[in-house]
Amino acid sequence: MHNKSSLVPTARDTQCFETLRAAACGNFEDEAGRQIAFTEVLIEGGILPEGVRPGFVISTDYHDDGDLRAMCLGHEVFYYIQVIKNEVCATKSEPYFETICCWLEQIRYIMNKDDRAGKVRDLDKVNFPVVLVMHFGPFLVVAAAVYGSEPSAEVVGCIPLHVHDTNLAELEAGDRLFAALRVAVDSLRERYPDIANSRRSLANFPFREFDIDDHGVRHEFTYLTAIDKKRVFRVETLDTETSRLIVNFSRRYSKAAPRAAHALGLAPALHAVNKVNDWYMIVMEDMPASYTTMWDLKRESSSAAMSLEDARDTIKTKLAELHRRGFVHGDVGDINVLVRDKSTAAIARDVLLVDWDWAGVKAEARYPRDVNQEIARPKGATSGELITEEHDMWMAGRLIQRV
Repeated sequence: MHNKSSLVPTARDTQCFETLRAAACGNFEDEAGRQIAFTEVLIEGGILPEGVRPGFVISTDYHDDGDLRAMCLGHEVFYYIQVIKNEVCATKSEPYFETICCWLEQIRYIMNKDDRAGKVRDLDKVNFPVVLVMHFGPFLVVAAAVYGSEPSAEVVGCIPLHVHDTNLAELEAGDRLFAALRVAVDSLRERYPDIANSRRSLANFPFREFDIDDHGVRHEFTYLTAIDKKRVFRVETLDTETSRLIVNFSRRYSKAAPRAAHALGLAPALHAVNKVNDWYMIVMEDMPASYTTMWDLKRESSSAAMSLEDARDTIKTKLAELHRRGFVHGDVGDINVLVRDKSTAAIARDVLLVDWDWAGVKAEARYPRDVNQEIARPKGATSGELITEEHDMWMAGRLIQRV
């Protein structure tokens, strides 16, 4: 879904939202009346195109309360589905679950119908993006869903339409949500017919397949594998001389910290940091298989080029220098420490610290809201608090503990 936090709504978006507020807060004799009123407002306001109407899901007896469809590789696919209930809790069905089921049933039908023939199909590059809209009583919910290795749906906005006219925060959020809905629906309608031909990677990988370096040069790449079910991927560049890199997606990133650490021999080289909508895409040097995490080294026979004690001490020494240069890391755990294997050339860096998503300037960088408290951390290392030098050194001191 387009970045609704920064998208600037048009005057028509605002007018359409106000029209819906006036209409949706009324009482309707039946559900059909609310469905018609909702659809007409969004079409007349330019949020949705003509042609939104209730439709059956493939050959089943189930239908939605309005949808938009496109052709993709010879298959009819949803790119917009709406489910509308007259009032909150008016029926036994749950609108969000209902829209997802309509979308998934169509995908199941297409997947079963399309002959896999033991090879990768063009359809495997399609992640079936769809916008889901739920309207029940005076509430409007907009969600987005995609299908990669598994289905994923996320609510991007929930707006109460019956707020007071002076509640500007909610009203402005509604304006932006309408603008994002309009842009997303238009974009999907245009992209769907050629969506499989516009990407090289399979559907379970991100859509962004290039980066732009600090010199403004664009580098294309292809995704190879996902790493540990995180938003971290190994890619291969399509430059004249191919190479493998690591691509990481994060909501926050300070490139000054890892670059300072790289200069100290503490971090892999940073190739690019690009803003992709409201995410940061970080492209870094891929460390070869001849490095092992300290977490693994504590649990198996060691092939490391140095002892765990020496690796810990090296990390502490280089962290202290990083602190003197004005930066903190924030997550100095054994899983984020790579130690060189004996088989690697001695000119390679002995120890590296990875995962720089939380790192930043001292007295400015703070812990995110999703800090894992199952990992041993010093007092004060919790969501929203400042990351301190003492926190880094406390965790570094515990690196070789087997717990």
